[in-house]
Amino acid sequence: MEKKKHVLKRVLACVMVIMMTLTAVPMSGFVGLELPRLFETTASAATEGNYVYIVEDGEATITYCDTSVSGELVIPDTLGGYPVTSIGGYAFSHCTGLTSVTIPDSITSIGHEAFRDCTGLASIKIPDNVSSIGCDVFSHTAWYQAQPDGDVYAGKVYYEYKGTMLENTSVVIKDGTKGIAGYAFYNCDGLTSVTIPDSVTSIGNIAFGRCTGLKSVTMPNSVTSIGYYAFSDCTGLTSITIPNSVTSLGDSAFINCTGLTSVTIGNSVTSIGSYSFSGCTGLTSITIPDSVISIGGNAFTDTAWYKAQPFGDVYAGKVYYKYKGTMLENTSVVIKDGTKGIAGSAFSDCDGLTSITIPDSVKSIGDMAFSDCTGLTSVTIPDSVTSISDAAFSGCRGLTKLTIPGSVTSIGESAFSQCTGLTSVMIPNSVTSIDNSAFNSCGLISVTIGNGVETISSGAFKGCPLTTIKIGKNVKKIGKNAFKGIESIPEVYYAGSEADWKNISIDQSNDMILRANMHYNVDITHTHSYTSKVTKKATCTESGVKTFNCDCGKTYTETIPATGHKYKTETHAATCTSIGVSIKKCTVCGTVASASTTPAKGHSFVSEITAATCTSIGYETKTCKTCGECHFVRKIPATGHTLKTDVEPATFTESGLSITSCKTCGTITKATLIKRIASVTLSATKYTYNGKVQTPTVTVKDSAGKVLKKNTDYTVSYASGRKNPGKYTVKVTFKGNYSGEKMLYFTIAPATPTLAVTAGAKKATLKWNKQTGATGYVVYMATSKTGKYTKIATIKNNGTVSMTKTGLTTGKTYYFKVAAYTTSGGSTVYGSYSSVKSVKIK
Repeated sequence: MEKKKHVLKRVLACVMVIMMTLTAVPMSGFVGLELPRLFETTASAATEGNYVYIVEDGEATITYCDTSVSGELVIPDTLGGYPVTSIGGYAFSHCTGLTSVTIPDSITSIGHEAFRDCTGLASIKIPDNVSSIGCDVFSHTAWYQAQPDGDVYAGKVYYEYKGTMLENTSVVIKDGTKGIAGYAFYNCDGLTSVTIPDSVTSIGNIAFGRCTGLKSVTMPNSVTSIGYYAFSDCTGLTSITIPNSVTSLGDSAFINCTGLTSVTIGNSVTSIGSYSFSGCTGLTSITIPDSVISIGGNAFTDTAWYKAQPFGDVYAGKVYYKYKGTMLENTSVVIKDGTKGIAGSAFSDCDGLTSITIPDSVKSIGDMAFSDCTGLTSVTIPDSVTSISDAAFSGCRGLTKLTIPGSVTSIGESAFSQCTGLTSVMIPNSVTSIDNSAFNSCGLISVTIGNGVETISSGAFKGCPLTTIKIGKNVKKIGKNAFKGIESIPEVYYAGSEADWKNISIDQSNDMILRANMHYNVDITHTHSYTSKVTKKATCTESGVKTFNCDCGKTYTETIPATGHKYKTETHAATCTSIGVSIKKCTVCGTVASASTTPAKGHSFVSEITAATCTSIGYETKTCKTCGECHFVRKIPATGHTLKTDVEPATFTESGLSITSCKTCGTITKATLIKRIASVTLSATKYTYNGKVQTPTVTVKDSAGKVLKKNTDYTVSYASGRKNPGKYTVKVTFKGNYSGEKMLYFTIAPATPTLAVTAGAKKATLKWNKQTGATGYVVYMATSKTGKYTKIATIKNNGTVSMTKTGLTTGKTYYFKVAAYTTSGGSTVYGSYSSVKSVKIK
C-alpha cells in the first residue's frame, strides 16, 4: 500500500487536470500533494527550544522541529505558557535521528505527514486523548515498517490497513477506537464491509477513498466529523445515512459515488462541503435537515437530483443552492423567507443578474456565491449574516453600492476584489479582520475601516485609487502591500493618537502611502465630503489647476498636467476609381501635422477559397481585392467526418475508455467507458487422474458482471500435458479493449489406491495397486477408526506398492489408509485416501 500511495502522488498533477475538466473539482483539498515545510509556519510563529509554534484561541500547535534532534524525545505539553493541543503537518518530518517519541496527554490531533521519513523512529507513545491523525503521518518510519500486514493502530486511532487486501474482506474496528486516520483504507477495493464502533468521533480525509467494493457503511452516533474525500469513488455504496452527531461534511466527501441513490443527512449537520456529492450520477433522493445553513459550491453537480430540478431557483433544504439555466438580462431574484444560506457559486457568472433580495433569515453566503455577476449594481446584506466568504462578490464590476451590516465579523479573501464600480465602503465596528486581497483592484476612492478591525491583511486594498482612508483605533497590523498601487498620496484619518499609530505593525511596502498626509485623533464617523472645481483648464501645451474644498474647511489644489497633442490619423482609402487622403491632426485643438494622398488603385481581381470543413460547405470566390466587387461564387461540399477510434484499454484496477472522433476536426462522436476486469475464474481447479487430457473452461467478467468473449477480448494458453497427475498453468492474455495477463492453476491428483492388509505376529502387511503418474505414496495408521491417524511411511518410489509395519501389539486392532502423491514443479499434489482397512494383530 505504501508503494501505491507514492505512485499516486507522482501522477496527481495529471489527475487534477482531468478532474477539473470533467467535474470542475477545485484544486484545494485534493489529496497526496506534498507542500514544503516552510509553508507550515506563519509570520506570527514563535520559537522555543527546538520548536516553532503558532497560537490560536489560546492553544499552541507545533509547526516545526529542528531536524537535528536525535535519540529519545519527550514533546512538551506547553510552549510559551500555552497548552500544546496539536502537532501540525510535516512538523517532525525528516528528523532521521529520532529513535523514540513520547506525545503528551494535552495533544488531541496529529497533522498529515507529521513524522514522515523519521527513518530511525522505532518507538512512539501516543496518548488516548488523540482522536484525529492525518494522512501518511508515520510513513517511512521504523515503527511503521515493523508493523505486520493487516490492521495497524496508532494509540486509539485506526491508522491504516497495511499490505494487500483480498477480495470480499470485512474489517471490524476494535471497541474504544477514537478515530480513523486519513488514508486508512485508501484504494482497498477488496473491502466490502466495515464495522465502526460507537467510540469513533472522526473519520479522516480520504479514509475510504476508492474503496470500490464497499457496499454499505453504518456510521455510529459518536462520529462528529467526516473529512474531505472520505468516501470518494466508493462506487459500490447505494445509500448513506449521516448520523445526528455529525456537524459538517468535508469537501468532496462522497464525490463520484456513482452507485449512491439516496442520502439522509442528520439534523445536527450545519455545513456541507464543496463537491460533497458531485458526480453521484445515480443520486435521486436527498434528505437535508433545516440545521444546514452552509453548502459549498457544486455540492450536487451531475447528480440525478440536480438534473431533475427545473430551470430557475434551486433550493437544497433551507439553502439556496444554485440558479439553474441561462439568466436573461435585467433579472431580479428574490430569495424566499426562511432561507438559511446561499451556497457557494450559487450565482457565479450570472451577468444578467441586476438585483437580489436576501431575507434576514440568511446566515451564510458561500465562497464565490456572486462572483463575476457583472450586472449586479447594489447589494444589501442582512443583519443575520456574520461572515462574508472568500471571493463572494469578486468581479462584480457593476456594483456601485454596498451595505455591510453590523453583524459581520470577518471579510474573506478576495471577497470584493475587482469590483471596479465600487467607489466607497464603510466597514462596521463589528468586523475584526479584513482578509488578503479583500478589496483588491476595486474602484474605491474612500474607505472607512471601523474601530473593531485589528488586522488589515496583505493586498487588502491593493490597486484601489483611494484619496481618503479612515482607520479605526484598534488596528494592530497592516500587511504587505495592503495599500499598494495608489497613484496619489491620500488623506489618512486615524482615530487614535500619533503614539498609538507608531505602535501599529505596518509593513514597509505601505510607508509612502500611510505616513504622508496623516491626521490623528479624528472622529472617523464624520464624512469628509469634497467638492472639486477646475479653476484652470489644461490645454495641449499648458497645465491646468483643480481645487478641492472639504466641508470641514480644508482646501487643497492639484495640478492638471498639459494634455499634449493627441494626434489621430484620419484616412480615406483610395478606391478602384478615386484617390485616397490621409490627414494627421490633433483631436483636442485641431492642429494638422501632415496630409498625404494616394492614387486610385484600379480593379485587381483575385480568386479566394474558403475551405470546406467536416460539417460546413466552402466557397470559391472571385472578387476585386480593392473594391470587393464579386464576380464568381462556387460552393464546395462539406467533406464529412473521417472517424477514428482510440482505445485506452481497461485493466484489473482501472476502467478504460473508447473514443471515436474525427481525424480532421477532432469532434468526438462517441465515448464508451470500458469497465475494468473484475474476475478471471476456471470452471474447475482440481481433477483426479482418469487418463484423459483436462481443459478447464475460463470465464472472465468485468466490474459490471458482463462476461467477456474469448479470442475477442482475451486468449487462453494451457500448459502441455494436462493428462498425468501434477500442477498445470492456464495463462489468460488480454487484448483489444483490455490489457494485462492472469496466470491460473489447476491440479490433477493421482487416482485412489485399493488397499489390502493382512495380520502377522506383531506386524501387519499392507499391499495396494500401483497408480499411474504417482511419485510415491503416504501411509497412515490409527488405533481406532475415528481416532487420530499418524503418518507411518512416505514411499518415494511409484513401483513400491507394499510395506510391513512391525512392533504392533498382539490382540490389538489397527486401522490403515494409503494415498498416492505426485511432485510437480516444486508442488506436491495428493490423491484421495483409500478406504480404511482394519486388522487384529496375532
